[in-house]
This record gives sequence, structure tokens and C-alpha cells, in this order.
Amino acid sequence: MELTQRQQQICQFIARFSRQHGFAPTIREIQSSLDISSTSVVHYNLRALARAGRLTRKDGFSRTIVLTSNSSKDQAHSSARVRSVPIGVTAHAE
Repeated sequence: MELTQRQQQICQFIARFSRQHGFAPTIREIQSSLDISSTSVVHYNLRALARAGRLTRKDGFSRTIVLTSNSSKDQAHSSARVRSVPIGVTAHAE
């Protein structure tokens, strides 16, 4: 399933927030940080992401959003930077 731009933003925000804080963001933190009009829009997108297998969560509990490995692979692919290397020069892993 192809993600909408909003769903990609939500996944990226959840990943970044979780790395920085050690726990998942709340619905309201997602809403305010991404300037989403209401929490129901966030809920709608989280349900769609869960149906697509991109995340899991426990309804009724705060901070239980967990991105799945499917989502992590997409994050790495979408945020990968392409580095140009002159012809004849070997790129070394950093």
C-alpha cells in the first residue's frame, strides 16, 4: 500500500520522536507538531497505517504506538541520501 504524504510525515515524526525521547508521542503531540487540524485526523491516519501493517498500537492507552519493520525500511529508503562519486573513485563506507 502506498502511503499518503501525511502518513509518511506521521511515520517520520513517530520515528524521530521515539528516538529522541525513548517513548512514543501522544495523539495530541502528533497533531500539534505536524499542524494537523484535529485529533480525529490523526486517529484516521493511525488506523490506516495499522491496517497497512506500518505500526501497532493499543487503543485506549497513551504512548503505545510502535512502528513495524515495514515502516522502518520505508523510512530508511525515503530518507536515504544519494552521494555522487566521481568515475573511477571508490566510495568507502563511513
